[in-house]
Amino acid sequence: MTQRPRSRLLRSVLVGGTLFCGLLIVAEIATRQLGLLDFPLYEANADIGYVPKPNQQGAFLNKNDWQFNSRSMGAPEFEPGPGPNVLLVGDSIVDGGNPYRQQERLGPLTQKALAPSGVKVWPIAAGSWSLRNELKWLQRNPDVVDRVDEVVFLLGSNDFGDASSWSCEFSHPRSHPTSSLWFLFNKYVYRLEPCGTPPDALKVPQGDVHAELERFMSAFGKKTTVVLYATAEESRNPAERARSFEPARQLLRSVGVRDPVVIADDARWSPDCYKDSVHPKPSAMPVLADILAPHILARVGAPKQSAW
Repeated sequence: MTQRPRSRLLRSVLVGGTLFCGLLIVAEIATRQLGLLDFPLYEANADIGYVPKPNQQGAFLNKNDWQFNSRSMGAPEFEPGPGPNVLLVGDSIVDGGNPYRQQERLGPLTQKALAPSGVKVWPIAAGSWSLRNELKWLQRNPDVVDRVDEVVFLLGSNDFGDASSWSCEFSHPRSHPTSSLWFLFNKYVYRLEPCGTPPDALKVPQGDVHAELERFMSAFGKKTTVVLYATAEESRNPAERARSFEPARQLLRSVGVRDPVVIADDARWSPDCYKDSVHPKPSAMPVLADILAPHILARVGAPKQSAW
């Protein structure tokens, strides 16, 4: 009498377990087919921190296309055109990330705004990069700096500290995960794996951003533009914006940058342009590009300067 209930229970457990495993397999296949794992990968080390892997392309959700060339730029292969060439350097504001199609990112939009003048824009960026990460990439690629007419830094008030180090597979994955469900749950629902502390082997040593920027400016200052990009709160509150950016302004003045472009000072930019505390709405990206374009045009006639 007791064997039958037990056998029924065992059978139910086996059937339920089989169905559950089948559902997991179907979900794994579905997430991959939907393009949820078609995102850029990164290289990480203790020198630059992290950088998009070169020579990769894809389409997140099978629609948000992206590409990185052999220099990790979010652009086709680096081949400067006969007209002015501009290197646009920044963090996630320039990179855009998974929610954007390639043509909706700041580099392509700025090039579109400058199209009548024949300017080509070459973006190099990674989410959460600081100025020190950006300067390290420029130091690694001096021939790129030599071959462009202008270097444009897009910087926030928090970008003047230490370099960002790689710390998380969920924000800057180095390889595609074995399980898409585990990855997506940790990234979007609840973090079960620890994340946020850089491994010692990948931690970028502390440095002197003033000395590093001064070195760059002494070589390329005549063809460098600095653009200050405010957070939503800094955009909303001019007094807070002035306070937040004052240390950056002092640093910039000390290396010869007198008049940085301030996006929030433009009447076309407002707190309504933000989708969160930092990033622009997709609809505001063309506005940001239109603000940048005339400042770039005013600069690209400057002669090239080639020295590191």
